[in-house]
Amino acid sequence: MASLLKVLKALGARLDTLSDLENAYRYRLAQLESRLIEPVVVLFDGARSLPVKSNVDSCKRVECRLLLEGERRVKSWFAELKENRTLNLPFRIPFGYHRFEIAVEGLLSKALIISAPSKAYQLKSKIWGVYIPLYALYSKRSWGAGTYNDLLTLSRWVSKFGAGFVGTTPLLPLNPNHTFDPSPYTPFSKVFWSEFYVDLNTPSNLRKLSHTLKQRIKEVNASKKVDYENIIKIKELVAANLAEEAIENGDHTIKRYIKEHPELEEYARFRASKQASSNKEYEARFKQHLYLQTLAQLQLKHLASQTKKHGVKLYLDLPLGCSPDGYDAWRWSNIFVKDVYVGAPPDSFFPKGQNWGINPIHPEKIREEGYDYFIQCIQHHMRFAQILRLDHVMALHRLYWIPKGAGGDEGVYVEYNAEEFYAIISLESHRHRCAVIGENLGTVPNYINNAIQRHGLIGCFILQIKPLAALQNVSTNTLTALNTHDMPPFKAYLEGRDIKLRFKMGLIDKEQAENEITQRTHQIEELRQHLKTAKLLKKSQSEKDLLEAALKLLALSKAKILLVNLEDLWLEEEAHNIPGTGVEAGNWRKRAKFSIEQFTNDKDIAKLLNLLSEYRKDND
Repeated sequence: MASLLKVLKALGARLDTLSDLENAYRYRLAQLESRLIEPVVVLFDGARSLPVKSNVDSCKRVECRLLLEGERRVKSWFAELKENRTLNLPFRIPFGYHRFEIAVEGLLSKALIISAPSKAYQLKSKIWGVYIPLYALYSKRSWGAGTYNDLLTLSRWVSKFGAGFVGTTPLLPLNPNHTFDPSPYTPFSKVFWSEFYVDLNTPSNLRKLSHTLKQRIKEVNASKKVDYENIIKIKELVAANLAEEAIENGDHTIKRYIKEHPELEEYARFRASKQASSNKEYEARFKQHLYLQTLAQLQLKHLASQTKKHGVKLYLDLPLGCSPDGYDAWRWSNIFVKDVYVGAPPDSFFPKGQNWGINPIHPEKIREEGYDYFIQCIQHHMRFAQILRLDHVMALHRLYWIPKGAGGDEGVYVEYNAEEFYAIISLESHRHRCAVIGENLGTVPNYINNAIQRHGLIGCFILQIKPLAALQNVSTNTLTALNTHDMPPFKAYLEGRDIKLRFKMGLIDKEQAENEITQRTHQIEELRQHLKTAKLLKKSQSEKDLLEAALKLLALSKAKILLVNLEDLWLEEEAHNIPGTGVEAGNWRKRAKFSIEQFTNDKDIAKLLNLLSEYRKDND
C-alpha cells in the first residue's frame, strides 16, 4: 500500500494518506471533465469521428479549427454534436500529426490528432541476417572495439551470401557516470548517436598520433575485454586535437552539418557541462563532443546509404529507457517521473523482482506534450533503420513502477495509452519504410500479443526459451532466433554453462540449479529428437551438427525474419549479459573471439551461411 501511495503522488495525485483518496479522486475527475476533448486523438485508416467529452453534451453547435501537418492555413467550421457525443470531421484528413481546437461558449480545448494506418509497414518477403553487438566486433583498423565502418564491412561481407540485414545492440551514447556502466540499454540519450563507435583511424590522424597514444591503442587492442574507459579517453584525446580545426577552419562537410543541425550544439554543451571543471575545459569539451557527435551522425549516415546499396538493411534497437542523469532526462525533464524506477515483478527467475534503474515517463504529461519525445526517438532511429526492434514492447501498455527505496517486489503497474503509441509507430514506419519488431519475450498477457498482431508489429520466437511445438504455429509476422543478447550462446546453452555460472554467482541455490539442469537436459533431448524426425540432424550429433540443424529448422519456419547470432557460428561460450547482475559481472564487455578478417575467411562459416540462404529461398 505504501508503494501505491507513492506512485499515486508521483503521478500528481493530491494525497498523503489513504483517507485523502476520495478527495483526490474527485479532484482528478474534475480536471478531466474540464476537457472538451482528449489531448490526443487517434484516427486509424481514415476514420473521421472524434469523441467529445460529456460536459458538452447539451451543446448544439461547436466551433472547430484544424491545422494540418505541413500547412499554414487553419481550416475552420461549425459543427453539430451527435447524440453519442461524437464529432464527425467534414472531410477525410491525410495521415500525419494535426492540431485541432474545439471551442464552446468561451471554453477552448486543444488536441493532437494522429491520423495513421492501423498496421505498421510490412516486409515484402522473408529475410535473414546476422547479429552481433558492435562493441564486440573488431578488425585490424579498430581501436579496441568496433566502429561504424566495421559494421559496414560486415554488411558487405554478409551481402555476398544473400543476407538481408545486419543487426546490433543500441548505437546510442554511453552514460559517462562516475561508476561507468557500459550497458547499451541505459544510454545518455535516445536522440543522438554513440561517439564511442566513431572511426578515427585515418592516415592523416595516424600521422598526428603521439608515441604514447599509439602505445595505448596497442594495449586496448590486446585487451581480452572491451576497455571502454581507455578507448573513450583515446578518442577524446584525438578529437581534442582535431575538433577546433575541423569546426572553425577546415572541414566544410562538418561545418555545414553543424549549421544544418543546431540541436547538436545543445547536446554537446550539456555533455561538456557534465565533465568540465573550468570555463577553458568547458569550451574544449564542447568542441570535442560537437566534433565527435557530428562524425557519428555522418558515419552512420554513410553506413546506412552503403548497406542499402548492397541490399542489406540496418536492424537497430531502441531501448526502453535512458539514464536519469543524461541529456534526455534534462531536455524533457517535465515528462520523466523522478524518484520512481522501472523494473519487473517477481518471477521464478527473479524471485525478488527487478529494478532497472531508469525513470518512467509520465503517461499523461507525455500526452499533453503531444508525444514529442517519443516521436523524436522513433524518427531518430528510423532515419537509418529499415528494421527497428522495440525493447520491452509491453511498455506501450503498462510499466512496473518501483518507488525509490522500495524493493523490486513492491512495485505497482501503471497503464499507458497504448493505441496512441501504436499510431505513432505505424505512421513513422510507413513514412520511413521501416518494419518494427516488438520484443514480447517473458510473461506477456494475451491482450498485448493481440495488439502487436493487430498493429502489424513483428513478434519474437526464441528457440532456447519457447516450446518447440509452438514453432509450427508462429505467424509469418515473427522474428525467430536461437537466442538473444540476454541469453547464453548456443554452445553454452547445450552445456548448461549459464546455469552453473548463475549458481556460482549466488543468483540461484543448489536445488534451483539442479532443477534447471534437469529441465535443460529434457529440452535438449526434445530438440535432438525433433531435428531427427524432421531429417535435419545427421547421425553425428556434435554441437556443431546441432547448431546447423537448429538453424535449418528456424530457416524453414514461416517466420518472416531469421536472426542468426554471428558468434554462434564459431560456437562461442560466453554470454554478453547476465540478467540480474551489473558491472560486477563484466556485462557488455566481451570481445568477439575472432576478428572480421578471421571469421570472413572461415570456410565452414561461409558454407553454413550459404546453406541458410538456400533454405530461406526454398521456403519463401
